[in-house]
Amino acid sequence: SEPGSTSVTDCVCVAGRSKADGESCTECVAGKYKIAMGDAACTNCLAGRYSTAVGATFSVCQGCPTNSDGPEASDKQTKCICNAGSSGADGGSCTKCVVGTYKQDRGNADCAICPAHSDSPGGSSMVTDCTCNAGSSGPNGGSCIECVKDTYTTGGGNANCESCLPHSDSPVGSSAGTACICNQ
Repeated sequence: SEPGSTSVTDCVCVAGRSKADGESCTECVAGKYKIAMGDAACTNCLAGRYSTAVGATFSVCQGCPTNSDGPEASDKQTKCICNAGSSGADGGSCTKCVVGTYKQDRGNADCAICPAHSDSPGGSSMVTDCTCNAGSSGPNGGSCIECVKDTYTTGGGNANCESCLPHSDSPVGSSAGTACICNQ
């Protein structure tokens, strides 16, 4: 407070402390900090950052581990949870889902395996990232059916299986026109 002040309400809080109307100064809780003197509220750590320090006089907010995020004003590392497309323990290392798997929600759940005859890129966050392999056809994220005998598909995805040329055969699940062999 200013020199000569005679009232408690004239007091201002030092850095690392704040007060509500007419109350005494209290330390900033974990997940918050305050740099300057005054009655201003403590500043929250930004989303994706956390701090365990109480009464912090500068931003000691640390970033969440790779591939994870946390809410604003997080007060511990375990509030950092894995993003969709990544898996791991809350507050720990989050690893991107490997090829052929996906994870749609945030949290510590495991990555799910793509439906049969489909694949996805690493770090996939939607079941629709799973596309049918060459030699199969179907909707992205849905059931992929192998091309029947005498048909093929080269690109996979939701492309339809194409028929072999007349008088040629191909095995089930053919992934190229060259699989169609003349049957004469």
